[in-house]
Amino acid sequence: MAKLDLTSFDASLQTIYDESKINRLSYENHVALAWLAKREDFTGDELKMFLIYGNPSGRSASFSVAQANKGPGKYKAFTLTRARDYGLVSIDNETIEASQGNAAAFLDAKTAEIDGIFSGLSNSLSGAIFRDGTGYIGQIFAEPAETTSTVVTLKNVNDVVHFNVGSVYTAYSAKTGGTQRNTNGTITDLTLAAIDRDAGTLTFSNAYNSSGTLAANDYLFAKGDEDAKVSGFEAWLPSSAPGATLFFGVDRSIDPVRLGGVRFSATGLSKEEALIKCASRLHREGANPDTCFMGTGEYTNLELELGSRVQRIEQKMGNIGFNGLQVSTPKGVIKVFSDASCPSTNAYMLQKDTWKLCGLGKMPKFLGGDGLKMLRETDADAVEIRAGYRGQLGCNAPGFNANIIW
Repeated sequence: MAKLDLTSFDASLQTIYDESKINRLSYENHVALAWLAKREDFTGDELKMFLIYGNPSGRSASFSVAQANKGPGKYKAFTLTRARDYGLVSIDNETIEASQGNAAAFLDAKTAEIDGIFSGLSNSLSGAIFRDGTGYIGQIFAEPAETTSTVVTLKNVNDVVHFNVGSVYTAYSAKTGGTQRNTNGTITDLTLAAIDRDAGTLTFSNAYNSSGTLAANDYLFAKGDEDAKVSGFEAWLPSSAPGATLFFGVDRSIDPVRLGGVRFSATGLSKEEALIKCASRLHREGANPDTCFMGTGEYTNLELELGSRVQRIEQKMGNIGFNGLQVSTPKGVIKVFSDASCPSTNAYMLQKDTWKLCGLGKMPKFLGGDGLKMLRETDADAVEIRAGYRGQLGCNAPGFNANIIW
């Protein structure tokens, strides 16, 4: 009987998890992630994303004035740095030995776990694509009513998509630089024991006391993600005009729109009105927006609002098809897609050719610097499979994109 070793397992992994399957696992339920153009050569320590935010100043109906005031165009470069994310799973050696001679059969029995690595990583990356890089995945609605409570309610019920039973979380008073909350007087990890996805409640294995307890509007993070995630649309197109704090090396306060995107308030507008007026606003900036991403509830409201006027589309992105709608605007047709990772408080109207997801290779992928995708564990009778990604989202014209604030 042929011996089953790491090399034969690796060969089976290569066959079963080819590029098309990994793409399907990564993008199937994440339209924005699939939509983004990919760049896989983010080598070195940083990557510069250049943009022009001002034309040369030597223009006037008077030659002498034009000559006296001539000056170069205004240029900036966002200096991107990579964020990292990892997904790991262990397989015990007894199971491997019991499968001797049939690596493919063994892998067939274990694909749920390996698939789960890529599902978890794609959920993490898709969520980060819509967030601000701080790593927060939800806010607490109110302080638990009892000092022995283990249940908290999310401020936004739709954020349940970012949580997973058995995973470990932390709570802080602010998105960045806040105070970590404690349990029973001690700062400890919060292991998620149960989720009510209808009510938007999380049940942790820890109880909270009255000192340093969770409070309304506290932020929740997957442990280790604090200030460590990809800077997504919320970072590039913040809901409030950016100040002088450097963003990838750039002071965006000198031109908050061209360097930090358009902020469009949709208060009092229907969904269709908001899209049409936002497209018109982007037109003023010289943009050619083509796509809008909305949360599932807001997308449904738009669909119901359009009624018999709805125009449905199906767009192929790679080898995956996504259903959407299209809305006619003064700047042309905008394709609208629902993405569960998009927060219900915002939508993003974007110009596709200004965005790139830049990675050190594919995002995500198997990790194996020695060529093997399975490694012997040093402290257990098992082997470990590692997946992950290293990269960053980049935009070379933020001012051609908008954050719609509902």
